[in-house]
Amino acid sequence: MTIVIAILALCTIILIHELGHFGAAKLFKMKVYQFNLGMGPILLKKKWKETQYALRMFPIGGSCMLGEDEEPGDDPREFRNKPVWQRIIVIAAGAILNLLLGLILCIIIYSIEPIPTTNISVFREAAFSNTIGTPLQVGDKVVEVNGMKIFSVDEVYYKMQNSLLKENPEGDIAVYEFVVIRDGERKVLSNVGFAPRRYNCFRMWLDEDGTRAEINSPLPESVKPLLTARGNPVYCSYRYLETFDKPLFCGEPAHNSHGNPLLKEDGKPRLCGEIEYNENGNMIYTWDFSFEPAEKNIPNILNYAVQDSIGKGRIIWLSLVDILGGTYGLNDLSGPVGIAAVVDSAAKQAVDVKEVVMMILSISAFITINLGIFNLLPVPALDGARIIFLAVEGVRRKPLNQNVEAMIHFIGFALLMLLMVFVMFNDVRKLIFGI
Repeated sequence: MTIVIAILALCTIILIHELGHFGAAKLFKMKVYQFNLGMGPILLKKKWKETQYALRMFPIGGSCMLGEDEEPGDDPREFRNKPVWQRIIVIAAGAILNLLLGLILCIIIYSIEPIPTTNISVFREAAFSNTIGTPLQVGDKVVEVNGMKIFSVDEVYYKMQNSLLKENPEGDIAVYEFVVIRDGERKVLSNVGFAPRRYNCFRMWLDEDGTRAEINSPLPESVKPLLTARGNPVYCSYRYLETFDKPLFCGEPAHNSHGNPLLKEDGKPRLCGEIEYNENGNMIYTWDFSFEPAEKNIPNILNYAVQDSIGKGRIIWLSLVDILGGTYGLNDLSGPVGIAAVVDSAAKQAVDVKEVVMMILSISAFITINLGIFNLLPVPALDGARIIFLAVEGVRRKPLNQNVEAMIHFIGFALLMLLMVFVMFNDVRKLIFGI
């Protein structure tokens, strides 16, 4: 059911994008030849007045056909016969509407959920970052992590996951540079330590009757403790109990959420409790503190919704830079199938319907902002490239060669289709094999 909801959410986001183009075109009395939701073979279609409306088989895109690549005729309502500034607004309207939808979703989320700040409120049990090196403190407002200014909580998490400053010689503590506001003063903490993440390993477990136990409850004798660098015991949880019909303890083979064993490059199994590494061979570290919620009122809701929208946009932009820089590969990209799988996996871990709804809203906000930013990139066939061509036309006061521009966009579209096919194939492979 959650997969269906995820697909419907994605279709809605695409529909909003195309409605942006459609509405702006109608505002300037332009002809709209086709309005398509989805891609591929037509499932349903209906022509009303001059526009054909169609629902297509694959929910991986959409289109609003305005005749952008056609030679202009004598009809003043045709796209090519409209002023350049109107055409730019029409092309940009889809992405703008996506960004506005992202802001609206953030407003809805923070109207229901606690409003996060970057003020540290509490440290988790056996935390490292409040004791190692130059420690963080309760009440610190995080404003920078490893040189990046912070506006939202998501940016803190993103920077910590993607920008390890250094590791200690023993290799089991990560070190970051934080800049915080403490007691009204700006302080640079250049040696904040964090512990690594371990496979299938958590400080939570279930009692024998299946109920959640307190942290300090007695553990079954069969649980083998794993000691951290500070001598604190780390225990594997029963998180995957439903998948395997038995608990996983330290030293046993580790598995992913699909129930498949995690293997090393040499084919040997990874063990529960072992330190996790990313594809670049770097240890994966996790944060050990929580942030303080802000007072719930309309100004705070609007303020943090704007900050969170900007933060999501920055993360998307930084992710694109990381892809171009080789930090991430094509294997890390996900399409509609991968998104639906992520939503379904997260929904299974939710404790109630409200948590599922909020999770879907949060993912939808990220996707719609992602779609808005992606479409504004200066890549042939995307809205950003069309805006650049129109801007050049406005400066030159005459259109570019129509055949050359159409060919450039066609090549860009063909390459994007190849990328989408690859991503979809990769998503299906991950879904089936869990890797």
